Amino acid sequence: MRSLLTALDEVPVACLSVGSLFIVKSVDAAGNAMIQVRTLSPQELRVLEEFPEIQRVPNQALDKLAFAVAQRSLGA
Repeated sequence: MRSLLTALDEVPVACLSVGSLFIVKSVDAAGNAMIQVRTLSPQELRVLEEFPEIQRVPNQALDKLAFAVAQRSLGA
């Protein structure tokens, strides 16, 4: 895990999925780098496999993933 985070030092924004880990490096409104690491549920993993484009914009990735999971749960 440490080596993955170290590798992101020089990368301004990124989205990585490694197994069930989802690592998002983004920038907040003040321009500060943030790294978020989450363990994805089986449902979230399926949604991410179905919609890999969720990872294209790291600042929105977690929100888009949550939205897609909610839509799937509603049967949309």
